[in-house]
Amino acid sequence: MNINKIKEEVYKLKDKKLKIKVVMRRNKYEYLEGTIKDFHSNIFTIDTNKGLRSFTYADVATKSVILSKIWQNQLKKHFNYIIIILSNY
Repeated sequence: MNINKIKEEVYKLKDKKLKIKVVMRRNKYEYLEGTIKDFHSNIFTIDTNKGLRSFTYADVATKSVILSKIWQNQLKKHFNYIIIILSNY
């Protein structure tokens, strides 16, 4: 997939809730949640649960960063799970 196609796909995700998997080193991963806030020629920024982060489109092309949309039913299931846990206390 070329960079222009990746940019188009990333643009479609603006202001949507995302799960982000960042490949670190030695089989370590960082998992974030956030929304894409801004686009630049070589990078895009995401407002995550750990602050503002920037990634390149090449990160997406090489799968160093994997973006997944959080679907409404996933959110509902996630919050129902939290409610069940909290109600057990």
